[in-house]
Amino acid sequence: MTRTRQQSHVLLAMIGFVAAMAAELSKGQDLSSQISNGGVSWFVGTSILLSVAFMLGLVALAFTEFVSGRTLL
Repeated sequence: MTRTRQQSHVLLAMIGFVAAMAAELSKGQDLSSQISNGGVSWFVGTSILLSVAFMLGLVALAFTEFVSGRTLL
């Protein structure tokens, strides 16, 4: 894995952790309670949104590298 990809994975993991802690603090429920109370749709929606945002960033990076004549890896 390249350094940029590793940094992206670490960033997404940190965002996920902070989002989970914020949801837990704001609702006063632990993770299992939130999921059992209909949190699955929020989880799936957020996962899709972050995945699309991440992929758009990768496409933009690949396009920039292609236009400049450099290789991505």
